[in-house]
Amino acid sequence: MPMQARKGPAQAKPAKRVPSPLEADSIPRAGRMLEQIPCPVPPAEEAALVQALGRVAAEDVRAPFSVPGFTRSRFDGYALRAEDISWASPETPVPVLVEGFVPAGSVPGDPVFPHGSHRIMTGAPLPKGADCVVPFEEVLAGDRRIAVTVSHPAGFGIGRADCDVLRNRRVLCQGWRLAPIHLARAAMIGLTSIPVFRRPRIGILSTGSELVEPGSPRPFPKLYNSTQFAIAGHVQEAGAEPVLLGAVPDDAGAIAERVLRGIEENAMLVTTGGVGQGDCDCMREALLKAGGTPVVEGCAFRPGGNFQAWNCQGKLCLCLSGGPGSALIALGLFGIPFVRRLTGQSDWKLKTMRVGLASLPERQGKGLCPGRIGLVHGKPLFEPFRLRGMEQEPANAVMELKGRVLRERDLHGRIRHPVWLIGPVP
Repeated sequence: MPMQARKGPAQAKPAKRVPSPLEADSIPRAGRMLEQIPCPVPPAEEAALVQALGRVAAEDVRAPFSVPGFTRSRFDGYALRAEDISWASPETPVPVLVEGFVPAGSVPGDPVFPHGSHRIMTGAPLPKGADCVVPFEEVLAGDRRIAVTVSHPAGFGIGRADCDVLRNRRVLCQGWRLAPIHLARAAMIGLTSIPVFRRPRIGILSTGSELVEPGSPRPFPKLYNSTQFAIAGHVQEAGAEPVLLGAVPDDAGAIAERVLRGIEENAMLVTTGGVGQGDCDCMREALLKAGGTPVVEGCAFRPGGNFQAWNCQGKLCLCLSGGPGSALIALGLFGIPFVRRLTGQSDWKLKTMRVGLASLPERQGKGLCPGRIGLVHGKPLFEPFRLRGMEQEPANAVMELKGRVLRERDLHGRIRHPVWLIGPVP
């Protein structure tokens, strides 16, 4: 009889992961849970126009007068009466007398009389009697007389007195992130400074006994603390002031002490490392020592779902994974919207958009796929890359893979997929 194979010792099955009751089942659910943490309105201060770019307006600003405040010419040409040229054409040009000249910034002299005109420059106030401006290109010019070759209705070539700003209309709204055009509109009504919210300070603390700071010696097998600079850049891009707090070894007591100091001195704290289940992962113990209360303990997706959010002395402490790719995904999905909220921005919530795929993701199934939205032949397309790719190039979106198999028919915008925006889109 054939001998039976000898059975070895039974191998223990890996313990099934039991989700925390505070683990969110979706990205929107995690965002709503984070909204439980207080977010006070930051104090206001005055910022000069040249220093206000990217700041957040602290109050509504209304125009005390209309701009420009007078009707003006939109062209270099001739101001005249539309009824005088109603039958003008290239075949039958209409002769008109030139009786004056109005450059920009000057006060018009005599009014425009029937069959007369004033030579006028762009932006110059319209003289009385004129209701139309004909550009130079439609005129056969002479010394004292011109011939108009095109007819135009009354109002053509004229800018209204309130075409730029209407009196009592809002020039700036509280909560707007100020762009260059907002600074110009403030200058239109004579402002030299704008009330803005003070930039909140966001502390960034790295944990890990393997980390050393750039610029110091790197003994084997230490690593330079690099992820803090990526986080600081995203925080600054969102309108806040990043504060680098360096690295602390994997010791719950030491971490708790640094967390308390960071929370006290800043509006929010972001940490990296120590949120897993390993022997050296002690962030939960440290936050409990610091008196924190857990609000969100991860999200049911990978990568990026391995994070924790704590309420520590009424402020958010967002604890990210030590893996740069996973940390940056969670930061973009949950941390940066909260940072924008701390700055006073009205438009702070996480956004989605639908785009086509530039290529198929290498990994399919469930979870999140990071990538970048860019313009390809004028069309916005999502280029997916692996998680490690986030350490090589900037990502501005993540796509949620919901188990559906993606094929060639999904490419080049034939099918558009929803993605979460975690960075600025060109």
